[in-house]
Amino acid sequence: MERLLDSEVEDVRRDAAALNERAQENPRIERNEQHNLTDRSRPAESPCTPRPPGWRPGHIDEKVVLRSPGTPGTPDTAGRRDQINKPSRASGGVPEPSAAYIKQASLPPREAPEPRHILVIIDLNGALIHRPDRRKPTLYIARTSADLFLDYLFSRFKCMVWSAARPNNVDQMCRQLFPGKARNKLIAEWGRDKMGLSEEDYNKRTQVYKRLETVWNDRGIQACHPLRDYGRRWDQTNTVLIDDSREKGRSHPYNLVKVPE
Repeated sequence: MERLLDSEVEDVRRDAAALNERAQENPRIERNEQHNLTDRSRPAESPCTPRPPGWRPGHIDEKVVLRSPGTPGTPDTAGRRDQINKPSRASGGVPEPSAAYIKQASLPPREAPEPRHILVIIDLNGALIHRPDRRKPTLYIARTSADLFLDYLFSRFKCMVWSAARPNNVDQMCRQLFPGKARNKLIAEWGRDKMGLSEEDYNKRTQVYKRLETVWNDRGIQACHPLRDYGRRWDQTNTVLIDDSREKGRSHPYNLVKVPE
């Protein structure tokens, strides 16, 4: 198997940067209303981008404060984002990249003999949209030029949505974000029910993880590979996860393209 090349996700990063630049140059858009696809002060990360010193696979996102179930909050967390519970053992706990994954990711890149099909897994809240009030999950503000970015993705890649929101909320958000026939271009719409959570963890504020094996082991998703009849399948070498949280992609850090929230 070949390693996923930087060049194969470069189009996604370059287009996001271009759309962000267009938004910056548009005088009608107020600065405080922009939710850009990339932060121009920080280059977007790719699965093969060198990480900062001290970073390791599974490095906890600096915005997430995890605590074990039943652990009370402490005064020093005042003013910070609400604490999030670690997933219980019944939900699979906190994942780490497997030895096989790290071995594959450590292989030197090489040029593919032909263009390859890429599966892009898109997050909703924090990546494509912003929800100002968690109590109103279907009320959101789309990022500037998100529609153009989605048009770009749909014209080049196979795409699916995977959100930590409940399925009914995912359905309503997709109904608004992908109007008309645009929604038919998604090969799947996944929500919280695909995170492998126990019933207890599902119904409380639990840190979720997008374990990509769940996608790769899904027959319906694999049936959407254009070359499935020739034995090709979605795997570590041809999957890109777009998300605003590094923690959610903890088990597969080199498939993650992290965008600022």
